[in-house]
This record gives sequence, structure tokens and C-alpha cells, in this order.
Amino acid sequence: MKHIKKNRYIVYTFLIVTAILMVIFACIGMYPFGNRQIMIIDSWHQYYPIFQELNYRLTSSESLLYSWNSGLGTNFVTMAGYYAMSPLYLLSILCPKEYLREFFWIITVFKIALGGACFSYYIQSIYKKKDLSITLFGIIYSFSGFFMGYYWNIMWLDAVALLPLIILGLHQLMDNKSHYLYLITLALSLISNFYIGYFICEFIAIYSFILYFRNYQKKSFKHFIKKILTIVSCSLASIGLSAGFLLPIFFGMTHAYGHSSSNPTSFETYHSILDILNNLFIKVTPTIMDGLPNINSGIFVLLLCLIYFSLPIITKRQKFISGGLLLFLFLSMNINYLNFIWHGFHFPNQVPYRFSFLVSFVLISLAYESYVNIHSLHPKTLGILLGMIAVYLLLNEKFNSEILSSITIYLSGLFFLSYGLILYGHIINRIDTKSLWVFLFIIIISESFVHAQTAVIAADSSLRDDYYFLGKEIQTSLEAIRNMDNSLYRLELTPEYGTNDALVYRYRGVSQFSSTTNAALSNFTQKMGMPSDPRSNTISYKPSTPALNGMFDVKYILSKNDTLPTPNASYKSIHQEENLITYQNIFSLPLGYYVSTDIQKLDLYAVSPFIKQESFYEYATGQVAQLFTPYVPSTENYTNMEVTNVEDSRFHYKNLDATQKGSAIINYTIKPGGQTYLYMLNQTPTMSLKINNTTKEHKTPRGIIVDLGMLEPNTQIEVTFEVYAAATGYFDLEIVSFDSETFTAVRETLLMHPLEILDYTDTSINALINAPDQGLIYTSIPYEKGWHLRVDDKKIKPLAYKDAVLAIPITSGKHHISLHYRPYGILGGWMISLLTLLLLITLNFFIRHTDIKYEETLVNSNNTN
Repeated sequence: MKHIKKNRYIVYTFLIVTAILMVIFACIGMYPFGNRQIMIIDSWHQYYPIFQELNYRLTSSESLLYSWNSGLGTNFVTMAGYYAMSPLYLLSILCPKEYLREFFWIITVFKIALGGACFSYYIQSIYKKKDLSITLFGIIYSFSGFFMGYYWNIMWLDAVALLPLIILGLHQLMDNKSHYLYLITLALSLISNFYIGYFICEFIAIYSFILYFRNYQKKSFKHFIKKILTIVSCSLASIGLSAGFLLPIFFGMTHAYGHSSSNPTSFETYHSILDILNNLFIKVTPTIMDGLPNINSGIFVLLLCLIYFSLPIITKRQKFISGGLLLFLFLSMNINYLNFIWHGFHFPNQVPYRFSFLVSFVLISLAYESYVNIHSLHPKTLGILLGMIAVYLLLNEKFNSEILSSITIYLSGLFFLSYGLILYGHIINRIDTKSLWVFLFIIIISESFVHAQTAVIAADSSLRDDYYFLGKEIQTSLEAIRNMDNSLYRLELTPEYGTNDALVYRYRGVSQFSSTTNAALSNFTQKMGMPSDPRSNTISYKPSTPALNGMFDVKYILSKNDTLPTPNASYKSIHQEENLITYQNIFSLPLGYYVSTDIQKLDLYAVSPFIKQESFYEYATGQVAQLFTPYVPSTENYTNMEVTNVEDSRFHYKNLDATQKGSAIINYTIKPGGQTYLYMLNQTPTMSLKINNTTKEHKTPRGIIVDLGMLEPNTQIEVTFEVYAAATGYFDLEIVSFDSETFTAVRETLLMHPLEILDYTDTSINALINAPDQGLIYTSIPYEKGWHLRVDDKKIKPLAYKDAVLAIPITSGKHHISLHYRPYGILGGWMISLLTLLLLITLNFFIRHTDIKYEETLVNSNNTN
């Protein structure tokens, strides 16, 4: 209690920020104040489902290393490291499952409030202040642009909240004080989110020099090197402490598409400098997905920063260094080369300028330094600054700034005037310090409400009842499947509700949407006919051919509202819950089976996925597998297009008028009838598919196989689509019939030598196989270096089939197969962490022991004298 009283202004920051945010969220109807929830955009599709998976694993006996519930199987350490490594999530084990979404909301508020509290502690420690001013500036930090614009990116907030403590620790290192704060907070930021932690490390590399040259003058080069080496060694120690988490995440991320990025080839700027500066004013809508950098730090901060460069007590050296830092940060947000370097030599996909929180930190820090020295400002100077601001705002209104609306201009002017008059009164001693705090408190709280309301309305929210649509029916159906089948199989939901349904409903699924998605696996599934896309970090499943299902162990389909076309030669109904039907794949194949080494001859760059699927089974079994027969269009009608069939299903076209779109209507007559599939790849968003007067839209930019079910003889199909205006282009289109008898024969060959799984866990598989000859065991397990293989208790290196799935070299005869998963780099990482910890403990003991002996020597010397 004594400690809380001592730091009461920091506690006030936390409580006030929490109260403001809770009121704002309550006003928009956040549950239990209404029927809204905080999940939006990627928070809906990625962050919450992954958090929910983490919570389940924390409260059950399942592994935190690997999950079968996403992307055919995924490295959960990497996934959690990117999205859900916040230590605060450990608190979720105390939350009832039905209120996890509310926990997600409350912990978001908690993180933002914690950021303000950390900033308050930072300025309290730096300036030795214990008054209401540290509360006010902590509130300002919490409601700065990054927190408000990107609060839905909840995984980034921990490290941003810790930044003030890290910089405080850096100050302590500079002043030869304790190194513990820096070591621990930097390590925590790297663990909580390595991505934001990386930005902080970049900032430290710059800010260390800023601090040194601001604080030390006329010091020797040896002194400079000593300080820099201290910071470097402590930074490396923090990285070492977090290596147990960072190293396996680093190796896991090497499989992701975002790991590589094309370099900028020419100089480019993104926005005008005025637009960036205008984003500092009040009631400017923050960037949610695309737009300007989120650097809004409040009108009071903006005014104080202008005052900072006018204060006579601030030396020219300090102004030059601080101004140079701000200029560099602003240029970094506008020059492509600098932006590329800041983002780890990578251009992010949407949510731009992810290091913009550093700008707010610098601005608010300079503003507080200006505040504590405000009495050195001449009143006339303040008047001149306010006049310049007024002129700037009026010019923006005159020339109709796109960023500053009329309400923004007038509201900003009102707040500038209010802050200016209060500061003016304080400078001329008409307003005492306590009255100053009261006036500032009222205005800053008002401005914070405006920032929060603007951001929350811009980001929006979602309906709470929407998230678990058909939840009970799905869980009941999944339980029914588990009761009758305990094998290691995959299932999928159609139509998908989100992009990570397997995580939401906890089933072993194919689909995944995550920045950690295995790009090689995404590419492989796309080439074989799934609408996956490595550039979009997705593996996406739609009901497909028995051939594709057999490659990826898809055994069950949950179909909502009769979405799966019926009758269907591939499935039989085994369970029904209201409008949800469970279908079993009657052509299912196990997780693994013996195949010929000839499967390595498969050409992934053939156009037709149907031909690639046939080729896979022909190479696997050594027998002819003509599974699909293509239909020829009965009529073709093209507008503004000349079309040439190049190969298989690919058609090249050119627009007669290259400035206009082209369109096509292609008709087919399915004369024999039977099980039918369509494949189309076209860059325009959708294709219209009409079957016997029933029309459906399908998205085609990633390529998609559409299961048309069992069609009656002479069924009429009409395919309608557009192509983008271009001199040349192409589209892929093919409709085929499926030969179930041929596939049955192929399947029976593969089932003669299956991988018979004896038992399995999240991280291990024990199995038997009887191989007829030397060959491979093909599995649908995503390949990673973390999988360790033993065949008959002998270590064997698994193969990466098409760089995507795990294959096992095998000789003829009966064999015991043992697979064990351990994230690559995790042992080495934890060894580094433990060695770093032992080294720090040893050094600390040595330093303390040396200090004690030194003090004893001084005492003995004094006693002798």
C-alpha cells in the first residue's frame, strides 16, 4: 500500500485511461453494455482464433509446440510468437471460456493503460517529479496515434507499452546505474512481440547516440566507446535471455512468404510533408489499414514541441540533436528506402509505418521537457507561435486540405487557443501550478475522449452473436465424429465462416490464414488446385476432387445449409444437426502411404490442376490414372476479346480495345452427366456460374476448383466472367467429369501399403508400414526441420516433397516409423538463454563481491588511520 501511495500518480494514469476507454467502448455497445465485440479485420480472422487456441493449450494437456488444428499442422511456437506471446495472456486461464472475447477486450484496454502508466513512471524517474503532470503526459501517451489507430493489433501493444521503461533503462545504463531494468524490459518486449521489439532495437541503436551526445560533452573517445559497448553488451544479453523464444520463431518464420521481399529499385516518397504534419491535429481519422502514419500525439504535445525549439534554456546543441532525430523519423515514414530498412528490409502488406509509435514517444518526451522548462519562455514568443499556428490552420482551410476537415481545423484551433491561454497565464504568474493542473486535466481528458471516440468509430466493432454462428451444431457434430473415429484425419467446414475456422472450432483442418503460414505448402496446395495464395499468407480449402482430398487426408466435410452439392459421388451423409450435415469422404486416404519415388517427377508448373492430380497418382502407383475427362464448350461468346487456347485449360486473350474490359459467356452441355468439377483462374474478382437456371458467384483470382456434384445428363452450364482491360492476358478454364472407378482402383493400390498409425500426440507419431519395394512414404504433414524421424529406431533425414510436405525414404519390408516434433532452434535457443542467465548471475556476484571487498578495504584503512 505504501508503494502504491508513493507512485499514486502512475496509478492514476492507469485508472483514468482505463475509465475513458471503458466509457467509449460502453457507448458503442461493447458487451455487456450491448451486443458488440472488439474483434475486427485480422483481429477477427487471426488474433482471436490464435489466442483462443493458446488459451485451450494453456488449460489442457496439449502441447504448446505444435498444433494439428491449422494448415494441416503448424509450428505453434512460431504462430504464438507472432500473435500471442504476451505474458498477460497467462491470466486467461482464470477466465471462463464463454467470456474469452471479453477478456480479449479488457486485456486490450489493460495494455493501453499500462503503456500510459509506464510513460508516467519514465518521466517521474527522469525528471524526479511526483505531481499530476506525470499523470497527464501518461494519459497523452496512451491516447497517441499508434495505440488508437492500431489497438486492434493487440499483439503489438505490449512492446509499445514497455518502450518508456526500456528507454528509462537506457538512461540508467548511461548513468552507470542498474542494468536490470533495461535487460528485463527489452527481453520482455522481444518475447511479447519480436516484430515491434525489432523496431525498438533499431531505435535504441539510434537513440543511444542521441543520449550520449546530449548528455556528454568534451569526453574522451575512450569514454564514448565504453558507454556504447555497455549498451551493446546489455542489448545482446537481453537478446540472449529471450533466445529460447526468438531462435525457434526466427527459424519458423523462414518458411513464411513475408520472410523475403523485393528491394526498392528507385527513390520514392509516399505523402507530402504537409499531409504527414496535418496528421498531428485533433480528430484526424487514424489509419486503420492504409493511409498516413499514426503519429497523432495531442494538441498540447504539438504546441509544447514548438515551444521546445523556442526555449532559451534549451541549448542549441540539444535542439539540433532532437530536431535531427525528429527529421530522420519523419523522413523514414516518407522515403521508401528508409521505410524498407525500418521494416526489416521488407515492405509490409497494409497497416503501414509500424514504427510510428517511436515518433509519438519522442514528441511526448520533448513536450514534457518543454513543460518543465516553460517558465523560461517569453510570453511574446508564445503569442507569436499561436499566431503562426492560426495562420497555418487558416491556410489549410483556404486551400481545402484533404486531411484537415473544417471541424478538425476549428477544433484544433480551439484546443491550441485553450492550451496557449492557460500556459500564458501560468508564465505570467496569473495561474498557479495547481490551477494549471486542473485546467490541463480537464482539456487533456476532453481531447483524449475525442481521440478515443474517433479511433473506435473508425475501427468499428462486430456483433457478438455473429462470431459463433452454428457453434453448438458444429461442436455437437465434431463430438459425434470423435466418438466414432479416433484416427488422425482432416476435416473442413463449408462454406467457411472465417479464415481460421479450424482454430475457432478446434478441428484438424486444412485452411490457415497467418503471417507464419508455410509459403511452400501454400504454393503446393495452390498448384494442386486449392485457392491458396502464399503472397496472402493463406492455405484455403474448398470442397474438391477425391484426388486432392486423398493427397491431404480430408476425411470429413461439415456442410452448412446444404452447401455441398448433392447428390455427390465423393461423400455420404453420416450425421445431421439442424442445418448442418456431416459428410464422410468415401474415397479417403490415410495420413501417409507408400508411393514410388517417381512422384518427384511431378511438374507443378503444368497448367491444369486435374492433370497434375492425375500425374501424382500415376507416378505414385505406376499405373494409368485417367481420372478426369475435359468437356468442350458448346458455345463461346466473347466481347472485346480475341481468345486462343494455348495448352490444356489455359487461354490467352487480347482486348480489341485495350482500354476497355472484355467479357465472355461460355456454355457447356454435360452430355453423359455424372460427377463434375470446374476449375477457373482469372484475375477479375468473380465468375458467375449458372447451372440449370441457378446462378452462383465464385472468386477466381487465386484459382478455384468448384465441386458441381452429380449432374444429370445434358445439364446446361453457363460461365460468365470479365477480364481486365489489357493488351494481352490469360485465363484458365476447364470443366471435367470424374471417373470414380479408375480412382477406386488407384486408391486400393495405395491402401495396400498404408502408414498404419499406432498412436499419436501433438508432437509425435508412431506407425507401421509394409513397403513392397524401395520407395517413399508420402505424408500430408507439412515439412519442417523440426520433425525428427526414426525408421526401425535408426535416425533418418526426412525429405521435403516439393518443399512442402514430409516424405520418408523407405526400403522394402515391415518398418516401425517414429516421428517426433521439436521446433527447430528451440534447444539451442534455450541453451543460449540459460548460459546468458548464468553469465549475468556470475557477473553480478563477482561485481557485488568486488564492491564488498572494496568497502571492507576502505573501512580497514580508515580504522588503521
